[in-house]
Formats: sequence, structure tokens, C-alpha cells
Amino acid sequence: MASRPPTFRGPRGETLIPIEYAQALADERDQLVSRLQRIQRSAAPSNAASEIPHLRSALRAAESEREDLLRLVDELDRERKRNAAPDPRLAELESSNEQLREALQAARDDLAAVESEAAATRQTQRANLRLVSDPKANEAAYKARAERLQADLANVRRHAEANIEKATEKERIARLADVADLHDALTRALSAADGEEGPWVDGIAALQRKAEGLLRKAGAAPLGLAGEPFDPAVHEAIGAAPSSPEQDGHVLHVEQSGWQLESGALVRAARVIVGKA
Repeated sequence: MASRPPTFRGPRGETLIPIEYAQALADERDQLVSRLQRIQRSAAPSNAASEIPHLRSALRAAESEREDLLRLVDELDRERKRNAAPDPRLAELESSNEQLREALQAARDDLAAVESEAAATRQTQRANLRLVSDPKANEAAYKARAERLQADLANVRRHAEANIEKATEKERIARLADVADLHDALTRALSAADGEEGPWVDGIAALQRKAEGLLRKAGAAPLGLAGEPFDPAVHEAIGAAPSSPEQDGHVLHVEQSGWQLESGALVRAARVIVGKA
């Protein structure tokens, strides 16, 4: 830093300082700002951190010099007002002082940014050192992550199995519904035979028994009996017919039997005529 300037008296007895001193302060200000900029461009945060104490010291010295300069400017300004003789060097000195103030503020901001970056880097380095220097902590972190991945995999597996089971059950019910339709068609064919006998009637009867056996083997039971209360969960009302008050809301006639699995899943609803009083 520039040394304290010598003062001298002007022709009217006023106190003056050399303008070269202001220029020396400006030069030192430029060197300080340039040094901060080089540190900010550095790729090694640890080097920037090591420069911080020197920069703080340089800033404190620059602020002290600036305070001395401000006192001298105030003294010169008071002398100027007393003598009413403006000194052109005073304006230059004030301008240089303003530039120095702005440069010092910029230097403080740059130093704060460097300190923040260095602190973040130190924190990251400490975390990395803990993982490297503490194998147990590192092992625990990987173990916890592995357990989370295993739990996620188990959830995915359960979800996939549930979807497969649901799709399989849906396909099974669709196939059983086809068998139920075939059973109904064969039952109607036997009814149309109206007591006739012959090999073809025996063949239809055998097929009808086979279809019913497949349904029962799959765990399906017939639904829909005349006289039972109408239940929209298992009955499909295809019409209504006048009835006595006792039969109101009950099944009068089953047009097509329904089928239901032991699990409660509905293969096909029974199509019925409902009584209406």
C-alpha cells in the first residue's frame, strides 16, 4: 500500500497533498481487483481458499488508506471554503477517491463470492473424505440403497403378479361364458326334440352333459330360480310381468340361467322376468 502522503501548504496557507498519491492508490486498487479476478478464474478451489486471508488483509489496509484519504479530502475542503480559492487538484482527488471506493466495494463482493465457493468446495471434500475414510459408513450407505432397490423390485413383482392373475381370471371367465352359451344352445336343442329318440338326440344330450360338467369342474354353479328375490348383482331383468303382491320383486321366470364361481366372480348373470304387483 502507498505510504501516508506528505502534506504541504499552498500559497494561501491551505493544506495540500500530492495528486500522485491518489494515482498510487488507484494503481494498488487495480492490482487488487486483478488478483481477485485471477483467483475466480482459477480451476482449483483450494488455491482460492488459501488466498482469502491475504485478500482480507489487503482489503483492510485499503479501507484504512481510504479513510485517511477521506479525512484529508475533508480537511482540504474546509481549507478551500475558508480561503474561497478552489484547488483544481481537489476535484481530481475526490474523483480518484470515488473510484477507489467503488473498487473496494467490488473487491469485497468478489471476495465474498470466492469465500462462498471455497466453503461449498470444502463441504463437498469433507463429505467425500468421510465416505473414503469410514468404510462402515460407505458400506451402510450402499446397503441402504440395495435394500431400497430390493423393496422397489418386490413391489413391482407383486404388482405384475396381481395384473397377471387378474388377466388370467378375466380370460378364464370369458371361456366359461362361452361354454355356458354352448350349454344353453344344447339344452334348447333337446327341448326342441320334444321326446324324440335317436342317435342324434343322444349325441346332443351327451354334449349337453359334457358342457355342464366342464362348468361345474371349473367351480361354477347355476344361478336363477323362479320365486327367489330379484338381486341386480346376479340377475338381469329383461322384462316384468303382473304378479300377486307376494311375488312382487321376485323372479317369475328364468329365461337364461346364470353361472357364478365359488370365489363369487360372476360368469354370467341370469336373465329373468320380474314380478310386478
